[in-house]
Amino acid sequence: SSNAYNAACERLCFLAGRADVEEGPVLVSGGSDGNLRVWLTNRPGINIPDSPGSRPVAVIRAAAENEDITALKTDPTNSYLFTGDSAGHVHVFDISQINLATDFTAASSFIELGAWRPHTQAITTVEYLPSRKLLMIASVDTDVTLWTLEGKQVGTFGQTTPWRAQSAVGTSWRNTEA
Repeated sequence: SSNAYNAACERLCFLAGRADVEEGPVLVSGGSDGNLRVWLTNRPGINIPDSPGSRPVAVIRAAAENEDITALKTDPTNSYLFTGDSAGHVHVFDISQINLATDFTAASSFIELGAWRPHTQAITTVEYLPSRKLLMIASVDTDVTLWTLEGKQVGTFGQTTPWRAQSAVGTSWRNTEA
C-alpha cells in the first residue's frame, strides 16, 4: 500500500543551536510530498504504517498538495524555520517553543507565522538576514527578492527602480491560502 509519508528527502536543516535537547541532535528534512519531518537520534519515531525506513518524531505539512519542499533555512538561534516550495511559496515558522526534552507535538511546536507567494516558480534558496530580520529569496524564475518576515516585498535585486533595505515597504504578496 502507498504511504503518504514515504517520499524522497530533498532538503536538510540541522538545528545546531538547540543545545537544550538532551535526546541528541535535531534534524529537519523537507520532502517531495510537501512535508517537514523532525528527527532525533536518541528517540524512536512515530509509528507510520507501511513505512520501510526510519521514523521521524513529527511530520508537519509545509507546502501545497503535490508540491515539493525545495528550500530550508533557520536563523542562528534556531527560533525560526523558513521553507520554500516548488510552486513559489514561502512559509515562516516559529520553532522557538520546541521543547523536545519534555513534550513534542507538531501542532504546538511549529507555529506558522506567515505564508506568501513571492515567486511564480520554484524557490531555490531562502537566506535569513538576522541583523535586519529580512529574507532573501531566489527562484527558478531567475529573480532574487528581499522580503520582511510579514510578507512585504522590499525589492528585487537588479530592478531599475532604486530601493533601500532600511525601508521595508512595498507590495505584499501575502496569501492566506498558501
